[in-house]
Amino acid sequence: FFSATMSASGSTSTTWMMALGATVAAATLLFVASPQTLGTTHLVVAVPQTTARPTVSSLALGQPFASSQKPVAYARAYETQASNPVDTEAPEAIFYTQQEAATRGIFGVAMVAVTSALIYFWRASKHTGSDMPLLQPIDVELPTAEVALAATSGRKDLTPPFYLRRPVVSNRDVRRHAEKTATEQAPTKKAPKKSPHTYEPYYDINGTRFYTDEYCNTTTRILEKLGTNLHLKKNHPLNILKRKIEEKFPGFEVFDDLTPVVTTFQNFDSLLIEEGHPARSPTDTYYLNKDTLMRPHTSAHQHDLLTAGHTQFLCAGDVYRRDEIDRTHFWCFHQCEGVKVMDTTDTKEVEADLKAYLENMVKGMFGDLKEDEIRWVDAYFPFTEPSWEMEIMWQGDWLEVLGCGIMQQQILENAGADGNGTKRAWAFGIGLERIAMPLFKIPDIRIFWSENKRFMSQFEGGEIVEFQPLVSLKDFPANNKDISMWVPDSFADNDFFDLISNFDFSNLIEEVELFDEFTHPKTGRKSKAFHVVFRSPERTLTTEEVNVHMEELRAAAVDVLNVELR
Repeated sequence: FFSATMSASGSTSTTWMMALGATVAAATLLFVASPQTLGTTHLVVAVPQTTARPTVSSLALGQPFASSQKPVAYARAYETQASNPVDTEAPEAIFYTQQEAATRGIFGVAMVAVTSALIYFWRASKHTGSDMPLLQPIDVELPTAEVALAATSGRKDLTPPFYLRRPVVSNRDVRRHAEKTATEQAPTKKAPKKSPHTYEPYYDINGTRFYTDEYCNTTTRILEKLGTNLHLKKNHPLNILKRKIEEKFPGFEVFDDLTPVVTTFQNFDSLLIEEGHPARSPTDTYYLNKDTLMRPHTSAHQHDLLTAGHTQFLCAGDVYRRDEIDRTHFWCFHQCEGVKVMDTTDTKEVEADLKAYLENMVKGMFGDLKEDEIRWVDAYFPFTEPSWEMEIMWQGDWLEVLGCGIMQQQILENAGADGNGTKRAWAFGIGLERIAMPLFKIPDIRIFWSENKRFMSQFEGGEIVEFQPLVSLKDFPANNKDISMWVPDSFADNDFFDLISNFDFSNLIEEVELFDEFTHPKTGRKSKAFHVVFRSPERTLTTEEVNVHMEELRAAAVDVLNVELR
């Protein structure tokens, strides 16, 4: 008893309690034998009435008494180490009546049982099953799907002995203990976030498993667009536009099926985007874990392609950003990137070559624009210097088309593509939806994701034609709702937009607009109010379903963003 309880004890106080219990048990057993036999090695047993004295071995084997044998009214003392019984006439032999022996035996067993029970329940109430060493679950996080780990205590029978088993508790007790433990102990891993969609322990994307961590802000909803590849669907407006761009860059290699999952090095470090830049913030970018994210631009592949020796190429694909919600913004859209490395150190020559390519491309899409209908606006990008934005006059207003510039020389050097300082390069990036909407006259970015055959059938010719909706958006009335709330200091508008994007009914929301914000002069609390405009591009929404969706959104804002509704 003493050795078992000592080995199971998990603290110094528990060890002393086990020692005390063992001492009480030992003292009880000696008391049963008789205070007069303390210090001797005698064992008191009751023997049957027989002429032959039983031996110690026969007693040890537990041979049964014959039914004809009658118990005697006395007991004899036997030495535990001897093979023969002690002479009953010896002065140290102690005799008890049968009743005395039975009474003392029952009392001894009861004392041992009570002591064991007290120790057991004391340990159970102290540990509550949470830190009992033999009952602790082992939490193993596997780095890959191919690796399996096993843990064992070395015992063939892993069932704990009775004095270490947990008491039977109700589910309510389990929940209460879990809540108490969660508040008293700091978790080793970030608790799962509440969301209309879930954050999974890992995601399998294009044959590769990516494990998530506390940096993950990408839900299953965001990953639903993976593999759709609108830019590769034949005769889709984005595919038509992509092919129009490729026609203006003869001799350029085209990469349009690269994985959208990239590392922070690819997306930021290789492009000289420093720590602290807003683009690195989880309010703007979808992270899978600390080092991996969904690409927010196709420029993330520049370093790899340059390192592989490609000197002029186009790179197109789907990109992901946490962004505002309106008819021109969606969290998944498409870009096309262009890069050319030139054998010159003359930046003026590089600039002229870049602008010539881009003006030719734009004229091929928008028609013959006059010289004063194209302008170059100075801009800033971390990866190009100098940098420009190209704008064109379209339908009486200036339309921003793309961003571009001369690539930072350090990017070429880091990729080993600078030719020991003898080469320069230019780069540009263009949003396909941004250009396709005015070209095809598509009024809402959500329409690009339509699976309606009547939408795709309009572009079977593979040319830029005006979109003809069966019913005008104006024929589908908008249903406007407002939500006003006190927000915590950590609140970001993009968090609210992303929360909406995670709902399945987000495709029914045309726009979310911040229309009021203020700080309370006394309490310092911040308040924000948003218009939420419900309108489907395909059908009329009922007030009842809009109210249901709005209640779901309000509840999620409280649970996920820790806001207080006003």
